[in-house]
Amino acid sequence: MSGGDETKPGETDGGYPTAADVRRTDRAPLTGTGLFRDGLALLRRNPSVVLAVLLAGLAVAVVDWVRLADPVPVTAFEGLSAGRLSVHYGVMVSVPAGVSSPLSALAGLEPGWLVWIAALELFRVAALAAAGLYAFATLLDTEVTPAAAARYGLVFGAFALLRAFAPVADVPVLVGLPFVALYLYVVAHLVALPALLVEGRAIPDAIGRAWRLATGHGWALAAVVVVVGLATFLSASAPIGGPVLAGAVAAVQVGAVAAFVRRVRRADRSSAP
Repeated sequence: MSGGDETKPGETDGGYPTAADVRRTDRAPLTGTGLFRDGLALLRRNPSVVLAVLLAGLAVAVVDWVRLADPVPVTAFEGLSAGRLSVHYGVMVSVPAGVSSPLSALAGLEPGWLVWIAALELFRVAALAAAGLYAFATLLDTEVTPAAAARYGLVFGAFALLRAFAPVADVPVLVGLPFVALYLYVVAHLVALPALLVEGRAIPDAIGRAWRLATGHGWALAAVVVVVGLATFLSASAPIGGPVLAGAVAAVQVGAVAAFVRRVRRADRSSAP
């Protein structure tokens, strides 16, 4: 899953150890199972994180209910009912919306309704972003600065727009496999991005560091992406309480990502002279 130049013992990447240093210090390679185990341990010690992410999922569910009640046309999250399975992994830790309005439904709407929809979507995004900020700050024992919060929100919004407007197409399995492999490779290398943003890294720096930290751990991080992505999709497919169930999965995702970042921190301290 990952490649990269061979590193020398003791080298660090801007305060974080290289992949080889992490393996050497902990005397065992990272595994997806280990990250989930350590992440769940973090969540047990910090139940407020689980509550915060569940409340964000509840906020998404409330917006869904309101959107179903208003006269603006919506499309529902099909999930398993569409007869397909998908890996729905949000790099910035998100919960799939149960309903949404296609762009065609917004054409010709009165300005008042456009403002109404924009306000609801902003509330949904703000709830998820705030929960992610709080969760990572708590599990990583760091304080969120206004600048870090702004950068996190900006990247969160960018990923939300990318998911909303990304084209979807049905293609044969053999044609789609290379794209699935590329997706897993890229997303696995961005797993640590939200945590690094919360720690105060600039956006380009956070992207670069996340990519380098993932080098050598591609299979473990890909396992996290696949398990969380499938669990999120299946949870969101539930006819009742889908966003809340997906929120529980999002909490597990936060725990696993935080466990990964904390482990490279420990390796950095152990390798320091």
